[in-house]
Amino acid sequence: MKYHILSIGISKHQNSFVNTLQFADKDAVDFYTLFTSNINDIGYKKLLINSEATLAEIRTALGKELRQAVGDEDAFFFFFSGHGATAENKDGTSLEHYLIPFDATSDIPSSAVSVDYLKEVFDKISCKAAYIFVDSCF
Repeated sequence: MKYHILSIGISKHQNSFVNTLQFADKDAVDFYTLFTSNINDIGYKKLLINSEATLAEIRTALGKELRQAVGDEDAFFFFFSGHGATAENKDGTSLEHYLIPFDATSDIPSSAVSVDYLKEVFDKISCKAAYIFVDSCF
């Protein structure tokens, strides 16, 4: 069994009006450090903090490389600390939940990571166990 981790923490955003969190980046680093210091058989590992945690980088980190690295008997750990938001989806038919990346704009559905997208990604990861830690509002 291999263990895989993606840890994301965003305290500072491109749009400074959102910079109200003090320890989200530290929490992600601490979680990642605790994990990598105590687990022996680590496969995929990625830490994204502040300006590294753009929408594109988060989507890349959740993409093909991760899905190829994680095996059926493996465990995957996802950690996110940062802002969350709700907004109407792109077609205005329902309220959705989002994780806010470093480069989010006021157009939340187009510039943030929807929880529905995360569910789709996690459904495609074939593993024995997936652990999801989210520390955000909404």
